[in-house]
Amino acid sequence: MKILSTYKIKISSPHGAFKNTVEQYRGAVGFFIKVVLAEWTHVSKIKSSLERQGAIEKFSHKTANNPFPKYNFDKDFYKFPSYLRRAAITEAIGKVSSYKSNYENWLRYKRVTSLAYQKLEEFILRCIVIIALSKLELTRQN
Repeated sequence: MKILSTYKIKISSPHGAFKNTVEQYRGAVGFFIKVVLAEWTHVSKIKSSLERQGAIEKFSHKTANNPFPKYNFDKDFYKFPSYLRRAAITEAIGKVSSYKSNYENWLRYKRVTSLAYQKLEEFILRCIVIIALSKLELTRQN
């Protein structure tokens, strides 16, 4: 007969347990953000997220079939786990994609609002001219 026992332990400082891992992961995400920004013209044409991830991995990860990648991720992140590398790539693609999309929207909004302000200024000027002309007519009539 096997006797099993369980017990519960509270981790005294949970934030410090994964501090080094989180720092390494954030560094990897930063590396991949630079890669994705540099290769955005190529990456943005790919529709599938898995294919995008594969393209960035080919740009940066050394393998037997890819001995000389354009960006050497493995030099700075030796023996980095593949699941974390792929998660970092996916996060970097998402952040760059969001940045590019928001920037385009901002430019579009900026153009629209500048046109709207320009039309508003024209409208206000027309109103001022009409008011000035009507006051001029009233002074002539009196």
